[in-house]
Amino acid sequence: MAKTKTKPKPKAKAKPAKATTKPKAKTKPKAKPKTKPKAKPKTRAKREFDFDGLEEAMLAAARAGFEELRENNPRNHFYGMALFTSGELSYVGTTAMSEEGLAEVVAGYRKNPRYAAKTEQEIAAKLRWSPADSPHHDEVGDHFDDVNALLWKLSLVLRDIDVTTERARFDAFVARTHEVFFRVLHALDEEGCFGTGQAREEIFVSMMMGDQDRSVLALGERLNPRATFERYRDQAFGAS
Repeated sequence: MAKTKTKPKPKAKAKPAKATTKPKAKTKPKAKPKTKPKAKPKTRAKREFDFDGLEEAMLAAARAGFEELRENNPRNHFYGMALFTSGELSYVGTTAMSEEGLAEVVAGYRKNPRYAAKTEQEIAAKLRWSPADSPHHDEVGDHFDDVNALLWKLSLVLRDIDVTTERARFDAFVARTHEVFFRVLHALDEEGCFGTGQAREEIFVSMMMGDQDRSVLALGERLNPRATFERYRDQAFGAS
């Protein structure tokens, strides 16, 4: 019996290969550069100051200073006693004026050819209230070493204050310091340091500075008998 031939099965057509290209990765948006926050302006730390400590130290030093001044000049007739400082309030010491000291200074000036045409009275009137010309000026300054260390610290506080933006604070510090001077001198006056009765009325007591101006008058008016204050005002600044 003859075998029947079987038809070969048709080969399956190869499927086209799938594309293997990967999709493009999504690109992240570029990050914006970070901006640093603006730095706040640096402010100086506000210094504090011990005014009570200053008053206590100044009172002890001034008491010792004026007592020594009188002991050194027992026969002198004083007409002025003061605590002397600078416009910056960076130091303090004693100063004083006496009739005998004034005569000594006038005699020295008379030897100067520049003053040859001046009378003794004219020279005396000019020098009468010039603390730095007095032979008693800073005669006993050693007592104030500790006080001046404190006043130096105070001057640093004042330098730290920006007067363009903190004028009120600056003025308050100066006023408070002036008040310390007043309280010290007033306490000594109450103790009789500058005499009593008529002897006290002969002495003008105040705070003084290198360049005298009318700013010292307010303190002097508070500390002295009226007649004593007016005599000083008229002699030092002219009758008003």
